[in-house]
Amino acid sequence: MKIISVYYHGLERKGLKYKPMLAGEITYTVNTAHFQYDSDFLDLGLNLSPFALKQIPELQESKTTPFNGLHGLFADSLPDGWGMLIMDRTLKQHHINIADINPVDRLAFIGDRAMGALSYQPDEGAEFISSPKGEVSIDSLAKESIKIYTGEVDGVLDEVADSSISPGGARPKSLIALSGSKSISGAHDAPEGYEHWMAKFPAGKNPDNKAEGPIEYIYSLMARHAGITFPETKLIQSDNSDNFYFLTKRFDRVGNNRRIHMHTLAGLINANFRVADCDYETLLKVCYKLTGSHDEVTQLYRRMVFNVMTGNRDDHTKNFSFIMSADGKWHNSPAYDITYNRGINGWHSMAIGTGGKLITLENLLEVAKVFSITKKQVTGIVEDVSESMNLWFEESKNHSIPGSLIAEISKHMITSRKNLSLI
Repeated sequence: MKIISVYYHGLERKGLKYKPMLAGEITYTVNTAHFQYDSDFLDLGLNLSPFALKQIPELQESKTTPFNGLHGLFADSLPDGWGMLIMDRTLKQHHINIADINPVDRLAFIGDRAMGALSYQPDEGAEFISSPKGEVSIDSLAKESIKIYTGEVDGVLDEVADSSISPGGARPKSLIALSGSKSISGAHDAPEGYEHWMAKFPAGKNPDNKAEGPIEYIYSLMARHAGITFPETKLIQSDNSDNFYFLTKRFDRVGNNRRIHMHTLAGLINANFRVADCDYETLLKVCYKLTGSHDEVTQLYRRMVFNVMTGNRDDHTKNFSFIMSADGKWHNSPAYDITYNRGINGWHSMAIGTGGKLITLENLLEVAKVFSITKKQVTGIVEDVSESMNLWFEESKNHSIPGSLIAEISKHMITSRKNLSLI
């Protein structure tokens, strides 16, 4: 039986650098986890996963699916895609049989590198990965990551493993901390004067891959222009190549390394984000039940309209999160992972009303009606998003984006305007 301790880093104390507090323990046997809150943590009145965990001192058993017997709260701390690849390669380098590893073993390997406000002890990852002490070159991280992603190398350098095992998503990426032109690994607490960022790298070497960074950067500008809460972003160029890296400021780290508790929609409702079995109506219902705010619901509705009109079909349940403040109140997280995506056979991951591949104004109104969002509000949101798309037509030609890709994305945007009767 595997037992690990869960620590919470999201508390605040005036004038003090507050130490992490034991939240509870996870035990794992035969594809089932049990979690027990620590009694002192229960006294705080903070529920880290309101839909799946009760604020009780007794053991709470996980569901077998969809997280291999892990509670959704803790499954959120595990990577997928890129991070899981890095984790498996690193474990193999240390002669650990992946077949013998269970989800709680992986949490122990993540240790204090987890996104959000949780960490896990014992931190077994510290035994295998040496954390870089000095500056780390973003270019070096990118070049090594691209080689790993494209299969040119099998080994994983410590600086890549340290910064890359915890983020989710499929594309190569690293956690970094920046201070002016200086960059260090961002997997741990950073020195005074540094800020926590995530750097995304191309998923290959062809022109379409190299365009991923510029496209996502332009989409971040569009999203902010459309009234969507979005973190600060940057686009930087490699020192000696035509590669561009998309950087986004982390919203789960604030100020002097204070960690913010975050929970994905997938983790909250035990949804398998790899399966298209959810819809935006469910997302908005969860939002209202969690936040009690019509404004928060409207913000997510705005994000839905943006995804439809700009062609971000990778809108699955792990790409929406909620954050909890130190006093236990929940809010939408800032938007993330918003870019052009063709989806699977042209479908959105989450359904929009009764719409299919072709989403109409009637489909948007269908969802809006459930949440008392008026037709006038919907029209205003559609107009805001439509105006924001002008940035694409202006900015895309100023970046190294293949003409065929510019044409494809532009066509989708023009078509979406027609479908929504704006032109």
